[in-house]
Amino acid sequence: WNMALRLSVISTVSFCFILLVQRAGRPREASLLAILTITGVSLAGVITGDGIHDATIILLPVIIALGSLVLSRPFFYSLTGLILAAILAIGYLEYQGVIVNKFSGMWSFGDVAILFVITLGGAVVMRVLTLGMNESMVRAHRSERDYRDLFNTSTDAIFVHHPITGEILDTNRRTLEIFGWTREELEGSRFQVLVTDHEEYGLDNARRQRRKAMEEGPQVFEWISRTKHRGEIWVEVALRYTQIGGRDRILAVVRDIDERKRLQEQLRQSEKLQAVGTLAGGVAHDFNNQLTGIIGWTDMIREQVGDHPELQTATANILTSAKRASDLTAQLLAFARKGKFESRPVDVHQLIGEVVDLLQHTIDKRITIETDLAAEAPFT
Repeated sequence: WNMALRLSVISTVSFCFILLVQRAGRPREASLLAILTITGVSLAGVITGDGIHDATIILLPVIIALGSLVLSRPFFYSLTGLILAAILAIGYLEYQGVIVNKFSGMWSFGDVAILFVITLGGAVVMRVLTLGMNESMVRAHRSERDYRDLFNTSTDAIFVHHPITGEILDTNRRTLEIFGWTREELEGSRFQVLVTDHEEYGLDNARRQRRKAMEEGPQVFEWISRTKHRGEIWVEVALRYTQIGGRDRILAVVRDIDERKRLQEQLRQSEKLQAVGTLAGGVAHDFNNQLTGIIGWTDMIREQVGDHPELQTATANILTSAKRASDLTAQLLAFARKGKFESRPVDVHQLIGEVVDLLQHTIDKRITIETDLAAEAPFT
């Protein structure tokens, strides 16, 4: 076979393989193979030195190789396909004897005209063939861009897991903010990095929830998760078994509810205090009724003891203690909002004196209480 026809077949097969690599989702490898193919064909053309091949195999491929660095991907494929088509056509024409080889590099006007027609016609054909592909690629690129924007602007953390290995395949920006790890630390690791040592929220239960999502449908539950810097936090997890890009995946949408949980706990404590206040109000009310009887009977006893000094002192102390207990119950009722709070002036010196008189009759006789009352305005 003529060398040009051989190079054309090799280039065409290589270009088809490059398209398959591109469709497999490896654009970098495809671009590298395309440049290597063009370079290899160019070097082969230099070695053969078959006149008109210098233009079809060396000049145009070099332009395409350089243009691939700045041109869009569809246009690069169009021009590369055009060159391969021109090489194939010219190689075939030479093989049939339509074009005569000129080893000196000089070719006739007819040869140049044929090359021009093939190039122009190939450009039109390739443009028509790649127009639909170009539009579909633009739409796919726009869809991918919209998906990434939505993925990264979500206020919830989003994980994409492998359904079998549990490997974290993708995360959004909010995930990094909530959990504190970098994307490189999370992606490629297992979901166990987020699991705590709590038995209820441990690894076994996490795997059970993933199986339920795959077998029974979406699952929504509250969970305690581990973070890098914040310790353990409460989260709400929505697990869904789905397909992304034609592959089975587990999608986990995680919401940070740690602050909400703390507020709920504060609310429960407030409700407990309210219950305690209600109980205190009821107890204070009943205790106040008992104090009323004590005060009443003490007043009656005081009227009957006459001038007996010790009994007078004892009954006075009983009345003082009972009235203080009554004041205490009034404060409890005010705390429980079941009584009326009263503000009135109190002589602190007198209050201290009453307490000292009460203590002197109740504490050990070996203890001496000394007071130093010097407030200029003892009322509060």
